[in-house]
Amino acid sequence: QNACRHTDKKFHNNKNTANLAGNMDPDNPPAGLTPAQKALWKPCIEQHDKYKAIQKKEADHRTTEFNALKTKVEQEIRQNNPLVPVLTQADRRLFREIQNEKVVMLRALCDEREKYIDMGCDDIPWPGSQHPTTEARRNAHYGELNNMRSRLRALDKL
Repeated sequence: QNACRHTDKKFHNNKNTANLAGNMDPDNPPAGLTPAQKALWKPCIEQHDKYKAIQKKEADHRTTEFNALKTKVEQEIRQNNPLVPVLTQADRRLFREIQNEKVVMLRALCDEREKYIDMGCDDIPWPGSQHPTTEARRNAHYGELNNMRSRLRALDKL
């Protein structure tokens, strides 16, 4: 009988994308880790999964609705004519509601990603990582953290 293991290779996006590493097994670190890296292995996987779940939740959260309203807000800003509003008051309230929800999720995502970095998880040579060194992994995570902060600033400007 065939068995599917969580470390098996997986396909995504109608087989356009492959996850060749499979999922990381929190109870089975790869060979060659130092004792300090082995001690970090499980907490880092758990922290990674935590921030990835928030990232997915935020990405999926009312995105179509938000983007449609955001386009109207940006159009109204460019138009700069209060006599001809693009948004209704109900649209404006709905946009602010979704905007506030997204801000809360992005702040949580920043906090959890920063915890991951502060835990020293980038010291672990993760199987399948595109970044071969601790510095490269840390820089990639700081880059993502800065992207999240930029998104927060952009949301505040609307």
